[in-house]
Amino acid sequence: TGVGYDIKKSGGYLVRSASMEELTREHSTGGNGAGGRASPRRTTRQVTEKCMEFNALSALFGTASICNNASVSQTDDDDIGMPMGQPTEMALLIGSAKANIPDPRPMYHRLQEIPFSSDRKRMEVKCRPVGGAHSYTAFTLSARRHSPANGDAPISPDGSLYFVKGMPESILGECGTHTAADGSAVPLTELGRSRALAQSRPMAACGL
Repeated sequence: TGVGYDIKKSGGYLVRSASMEELTREHSTGGNGAGGRASPRRTTRQVTEKCMEFNALSALFGTASICNNASVSQTDDDDIGMPMGQPTEMALLIGSAKANIPDPRPMYHRLQEIPFSSDRKRMEVKCRPVGGAHSYTAFTLSARRHSPANGDAPISPDGSLYFVKGMPESILGECGTHTAADGSAVPLTELGRSRALAQSRPMAACGL
């Protein structure tokens, strides 16, 4: 399903397209109005913590926030305040706020930063959770993975992880897995890599 943000259509919430399976189920389980008439079917669903994609989206926006040096203040009524920093990084923080995914940076110690460069085309930070517990399911599962190349030892004995953002071609070229809807890591196939790049190119052409 597609996930996006359009204030005119969503009223300010992150929304996703409803699958045909969901629409069929809704229609067959009482989607009728008064007098037996079929009620209008919604083609979008608001993204909340109960949505099947929430674990994957929280990993996406969580990484975008952790691997970020910008800041966005909050107003007294909890609205998004004045952003400060590099425009792309500010946009990522604002997107996280609109998705109702809290900025996890206060929960992490930043141990290392490798800044974005024109050669590497990505930024990396190494962080360890302050209290030992990661902020999102996908991060917890990643820290628990084992490395067969290192005697099946945990890849992160102290819970620290590298968080990376950058040009899709640079990132996807080194990815062996991707985050599934439930937050688990599943193999990234060549078809999946090609589909991700095909989706990113039109966005890049629009300045996204």
